[in-house]
Parts: sequence; C-alpha cells; structure tokens
Amino acid sequence: MASAFPTELGAPNEDEHTLMIDSEPSCAASTDVSNLRRIGYYSLSTLERPCDVMEPADIPAGALTHINIAFIQFTDKWEIDDSKYGSQVAEIASLKDSNMGLRVSISVGGWDFNDGSTATYFSDMASTSANRKTFIDSVVNYLVKYGLDGIEIDWEYPVASDRSGTAADKENYVSLVKEMQEAFAAYDFDLTVTLPCSYWYMQNFDIVSMEKYVSWFNVMSYDMNGAWNADSAYIGPYMYGLTNLTEIEEGFDLLWRNNIDPANVVMGMAFYGRTFKMETDDCYQIGCEFDTTGSAGQCSQTAGILMYPGTLIDQIRFKLVPRQD
Repeated sequence: MASAFPTELGAPNEDEHTLMIDSEPSCAASTDVSNLRRIGYYSLSTLERPCDVMEPADIPAGALTHINIAFIQFTDKWEIDDSKYGSQVAEIASLKDSNMGLRVSISVGGWDFNDGSTATYFSDMASTSANRKTFIDSVVNYLVKYGLDGIEIDWEYPVASDRSGTAADKENYVSLVKEMQEAFAAYDFDLTVTLPCSYWYMQNFDIVSMEKYVSWFNVMSYDMNGAWNADSAYIGPYMYGLTNLTEIEEGFDLLWRNNIDPANVVMGMAFYGRTFKMETDDCYQIGCEFDTTGSAGQCSQTAGILMYPGTLIDQIRFKLVPRQD
C-alpha cells in the first residue's frame, strides 16, 4: 500500500515511533483549558429513541463553545436536504441567544451515509467543479437561513475501496474545502473536517494541503475497536477497548509527522460504549475472544451499543459489572 505521507514522515511502526518523533506537543500544567474548544455533538437520532431522549432545550450549551448538529445530509442533486429537522435546527441555533460566544454548525456525512444508496454521494459531489459549487451554494443558503456558524464534513472515507471511494477523491477533497473556504470568507463561517485515527484511512487525506483551508480538524479518537475486528485478518474476534491510548497516540503522531499545528486539532471522546457476547463464560477480559455483539441497549436500540446515561439502566437490566482496563 502506498503511503500518502512523505517518506520521512511515513506510516508508524515500533522503530519509527521513537526515531521519527523528536517531541510530541504538550500543554503546560498552567494551561487555561477554559479557553479551549469544547465541541458537543447533538445527534438527531436521539429524537427517535424510546428513552434517554435529549431535546434541543436540554443541551448543556453553557458548558460548550461549539455544537455540531449530526447529521444533516445532502441529496443526489448535491443540495442540503432541508425536508426535515428544520425546527430542531432553529431551536438549537437559538441557544446562542443565551450563551454568549456559542457557535452552532451542521455535520454532514457519517459512516452510514457512505453505505447503501448514498455510498458514492461524496465522491460524485466532489468530482466536478460544477457539483462542488452546487453543494457549496446550498450549504451557504442553509447556514444563512438558520443562523448557523459553519459545517463539519464527515466523509468516511475518501479513496478507500471498502468505503466506495475513488482514486480522485483525495485531490477532489482538497478542491472542495478550498472552494468552500473561499465562499465562506464573506460570512465568517467555520469549516471543519473529521479525520480517522487510523493510518489505514488517514493515508487518503491530504492533511497538509487541507489544513490551509479548514478551521480545524476533529479527530475521531474513538471506535478504535469493535465487532468489525472479527473480519480483520490482523486482529480477529478479540475484545479490545472502544478507545486505546496507545492507538490514539500513534494516530495523532501521523499529524505531528506532517507538522499539523496542534491548535488545529480537536480530540474526540465517545459518550457511549460497545458491548460483546463472549465466546466462553470464563474469559471476559481484554483480549478474550468474542462471539458477537452484545444485546441492544434499552435506549440505543442497537446491538452492541450502550448509551450514556442509559448505560446505568442497562447495567441493572443485564447485570453488568464494569471493569477498567
């Protein structure tokens, strides 16, 4: 597999980890974290859950600097779909009235959007200047209409053959954010892009070129492991954590190798957990073999997913015993 990173800043391995990173960025103990970005994602899917529903008015906006509304999608005409959620988007935007400095954006894309009938939408939209302009104009109109402050593009994932990508995606993605940034200049809109934490997918992002045009990167430093591991010849059906500090560190090192400014990077955290049904009852530690995903959470209604704070309900329901790795 060819590397998208310069040879001297290439893919990580055990030897390179110490040889190629002179020093990783760090913050002083006196850093005032109150001045840093605190981005909360409001998932519109919460409105369809049977319990643990969070209405827009319930968002703890006072603790946040930014809210991303996930997800608002676009159509096969390359225009933002404004057929639903308009009232919720407007209500979330109105939180700015009572929370000085709060900025509200829409998040477009996500894992599911790159599946099924919409699997090639990102590639097709970004493939021509005319399609990109239609999309960008539609985004601007939507943001203006609802009094919003920007967009996060969550394309999962360009180029990757297992995600319906094409070879041209890498260059076209740069063109998309460049042209979008130019269109946003008159509005002071934020333009952010999500990044994976794995080399496998990140290699297809031209992060050096993109950094010039985006406000910052949001890194998905979660879902490092899950039931999909069973399909991997390199990992297999063995239980590992949703998050893993070693893997996260290696993922961020890919950014530092490319001299990405740490001020342009936001680390993601998941407020949900993944569960498994183990292969045997006597092995349920990290590294043990699993059979399949755990039962659906009462509130998540999705196999292998427990929501927070629905996790407290499901701990009682399934007699779960939390363990820390």
